[in-house]
Amino acid sequence: MAQRLLDTLRQITNPIRRIPPIGLRILAATALLAVLSLALVWFIEAYPVQASRVGLLQAAQTMGLVSAAQCSGLCQACYCEDIVNGQCYVNGKPSGCIGCVGSCTSPGQCQCRAGLGGCGRYVMWCRSQDCIPQDPPTATPIPATPTPAATATPTPPPPACDVGRIWVDLEKPRLTQMRWEPPFPILNSQYQADPEPGVDFFTWAVGGRATQYETVLEQQCRNGGAFPGDCPNDWRWACYDKITEGPYDDPIVRLEIHLPLSDGSSAWIGQELRGRYYDAYTRQDYFAQLYPMHIWNGEAMSVYDEFLDWRPEDPGNYAGRWVITSKGTPLNLPQTAIEPYTVPVYLRDTTLTEP
Repeated sequence: MAQRLLDTLRQITNPIRRIPPIGLRILAATALLAVLSLALVWFIEAYPVQASRVGLLQAAQTMGLVSAAQCSGLCQACYCEDIVNGQCYVNGKPSGCIGCVGSCTSPGQCQCRAGLGGCGRYVMWCRSQDCIPQDPPTATPIPATPTPAATATPTPPPPACDVGRIWVDLEKPRLTQMRWEPPFPILNSQYQADPEPGVDFFTWAVGGRATQYETVLEQQCRNGGAFPGDCPNDWRWACYDKITEGPYDDPIVRLEIHLPLSDGSSAWIGQELRGRYYDAYTRQDYFAQLYPMHIWNGEAMSVYDEFLDWRPEDPGNYAGRWVITSKGTPLNLPQTAIEPYTVPVYLRDTTLTEP
């Protein structure tokens, strides 16, 4: 058996021994070139992106090792990392397949492999039409088309806006509620020993407020964010009043209750009432016309006050005035608000009509 093997090898090597040395060198070079060519084609198919970057695709095309379709190089593919019940999964979540790259192995044939060209475990499809050779471009030069100058987006004109106007919004102190009891005070007579109970007043009031504004005109993003970084093109003009100082509370420091008899009631007492009661006259003194009947002092944004047992001396309508004075703020001087209330006081003699 060994002898037969040796005879066979002599039959193979004898012709090679008869080849001149120059021929052996050419044969070895040809074999080496074939191996290198096969390695080059394999590298281009397996790593098309890297081969294109280092110029191997262009060299292979020049030598005729790959077709024009292979040198155009890449074809579209799509992959999934896992498939569960027919559903594609990527990063552990249901998803559509993710794009990757295959290589053209022949005209109209796209080859895609897992782990190559960015493709994952399961290659779903390869787009072979990307590998159809294209006609080479003609050598006819294409005249250069002048590039039009870039036109800036026109800025819309700003609206009418009183920019820079500074003003102060003042809220005055005010009464929120006021009542007296009994609701229909009765004067039994004009004597000091009047047995009827006095009148009780209950008052609620709140302080004021001061806020300073400035009218501004700004460019604002339509969908939020800061102009111009977040919206260089999608913005609008905005004219509005911006708070520049405050708001400041303006507390109440004084509450006065004035209860002078009205001029009409004074005239009625001196005429119609005197016609029935000879000695009828206006008993309220002159100072009640000028000075308050009751005063509250303090400092508060919310005030509740009671003025109890007021005993009027005359029947008729009293031109009540509740005068509220505030402390003031850095934006305003003390404010005064006057709330008028007519307080009627009746006689038991209902046959007389009071004005």
